[in-house]
Order: sequence, then C-alpha cells, then structure tokens
Amino acid sequence: MSMRAHLRRLSLMLPVTPYYRAAAIGGGPVRRLAVWDRYARLAAAVDALGDDLLVLDVGCGDGPVTRMLAERHRIVGVDLDEEALRSFSRYGLAVVADARQLPFDDGVFDVVMIGQAIHGVPLDPVFAELARVARSGGHIVIERAMAIDFSIWPLMTYWGLRKRVPGRFRLRTPWGRELWRTLRGALERNGFEVIEREPLEMSTGPLYSRRLDARLAAVAEEFPRFASQQLITGRRT
Repeated sequence: MSMRAHLRRLSLMLPVTPYYRAAAIGGGPVRRLAVWDRYARLAAAVDALGDDLLVLDVGCGDGPVTRMLAERHRIVGVDLDEEALRSFSRYGLAVVADARQLPFDDGVFDVVMIGQAIHGVPLDPVFAELARVARSGGHIVIERAMAIDFSIWPLMTYWGLRKRVPGRFRLRTPWGRELWRTLRGALERNGFEVIEREPLEMSTGPLYSRRLDARLAAVAEEFPRFASQQLITGRRT
C-alpha cells in the first residue's frame, strides 16, 4: 500500500477536527475531572512519603490538594493571593509570601510541594529557597508542565502512523528533552536529587473516551515527556 493510501486510511480512521477542537476548549466537567485526578495523584505522592508530615504547599491557592491531605498531615500554605488563602485556612496555616523569599527557618519541612506556581519564574531562586526550608532527607513533590500542551490530534496521528506505516517511524522532540534537563539541572544545583518522574496528564482537552484514553496512554508509556503535566519527586540531599 502506498504512503498516500496509508494516510487516507488514517484520515478516515481519525476524525482530526473534533480532536483538535476539543484540545482547544477549556473547562467542562470532564476537564475538571482530569484536573481533580491530577490533584489526587499529587496528594497520593505526598501520602506515600510517610505519616503526620509537616508539608509546605507553595502556590497553594484555595487548597485543592491540601484538602486531600489535611486529615493526615500538618499543612502550611504559601501564596500571594490573600483571598484564596482565606479559603485555604480551613485546611492549614495560611501565609502570604513569595516562593523566592519564604518566612521560615532552615530545615523545617518534611515535604515541600509546588505546582503551577513555578511557571514563568526562574527555577533556581525558587528551588534554592525550597531546599533551604526542607530538612535533610526531606522531599520535594512537583507538578510541572514539561511542554506546551499538545493537541490530541498530533498524538493520535503519530500513534496511527507507528502502527500502520512500514519501517521505522520515530517522532523526536529534542526541545522536550531540553525542558526536562533544565528542570533536573535546577533541582540538582540546589540540593535535590530526582527520585521519580511520571506522566500525570496527556492532553488538556475535555474530550474523553476509554478508547482514546488507552491510545494516549500507549503514547505516554513510550514517550512520557509528551505528557502535558508531569509529577516529579525528589529528595533533599
């Protein structure tokens, strides 16, 4: 079968436009469920580190992750949004502060946790401050976007081509590797070692089906860096 025939067959199998539009649409109940699943996995990663931990939630917002941890751990939340902190205070101690200048003593926290708060800011000052307030042997848990969020259709197209085009077909993304190297380098320079890295979410689109989810999971298994959100766990050395 010719390449053109392969592509035609693929285009009939994959309705590209709906996937592309779904990836561009924000909100919706399914999207919210995906976000809450990320929060739950972030909380589970903290729970796995021990019991009755003193946890610093940096960029805590109104406490979507902390509310899943508050019954088992002691939580301190840091944010610049005072209104959000008023809601957070139901779950832990709320502190108005910048992640680059934390008002805590050295080596206080068992776990430091940070998510979207590190977007758009230099990593070294933040990680240096988190390393300062974390105890030796303590942990850092990060939810991090490792790349610009992918639309679903390029991933689906890639998956289809891998299965249907004869010969070797590989999609290379050196920029994705560079993003990971940047993050890992900043962690290591500031006193953390990376323990684990895993994909949290493959796409930001609200479209969901079991078949689609299985196909995206197959791509994520081979190329974890494609995940738009990833979970990184590290240890304070």
